[in-house]
Amino acid sequence: MTYGIPRHPVKLYKSAAMALFLAYAAYWKASLDLIKPSDRPLAPQTHIKLGCPHDCGLCPDQEQHTCLALIEIDDHCNLTCPACFANSSPTRDGTRSLAEVEAMLDALFASEGAPDLVQISGGEPTLHPQILEILLRAKLKPATMTSPGSDPGPKAAPPPNPVPPKSDHW
Repeated sequence: MTYGIPRHPVKLYKSAAMALFLAYAAYWKASLDLIKPSDRPLAPQTHIKLGCPHDCGLCPDQEQHTCLALIEIDDHCNLTCPACFANSSPTRDGTRSLAEVEAMLDALFASEGAPDLVQISGGEPTLHPQILEILLRAKLKPATMTSPGSDPGPKAAPPPNPVPPKSDHW
């Protein structure tokens, strides 16, 4: 008894491919219910000069809200990660003043109203001399969640072995 599964490998492959396609199609169709309609920023922060993708920032043509707002408060970090997206290191100095950070927060909330997530970031934000004041000011804003984008470092969380042990399964 075959229970409806073809024995021929090509037919089996086609049946499996069709099943995957139909499952994916159902998933894709269901995901359309989750798509948020586009919405423009409340207050654009830049002007249109050349248009996308040349102009950066929240311009009047922007049709998407900010999903994750990064407020970069410093360039200094105590780590030297080779793939640092912020280009930070122990040799880089530079911190934003409390007034600069407040202006950045004000611009964000003027554009977004109440963003979902605000991440205080930079190099290593916990090294900023006014990190507690900055977090307090950010928390007083109407964001759903405010989080310091911090890396506890290799002493707090040792990295896993980058090379998996040899196994007979490889």
